[in-house]
Amino acid sequence: MSSCTSECEDKADADSSYQESAAACTECTDDRTCKEAEHCWASCPDMPAVST
Repeated sequence: MSSCTSECEDKADADSSYQESAAACTECTDDRTCKEAEHCWASCPDMPAVST
């Protein structure tokens, strides 16, 4: 699992509002190209930068 995914899951576990936002984002972007999902980005939660 990538550090970004782990960070997102940890944040979602600690914050139900963030979890709902992340789930809605995933549902909106699932099986779409970046162009098709462009309208979804505004509702997706911000994710802090994670160094690799």
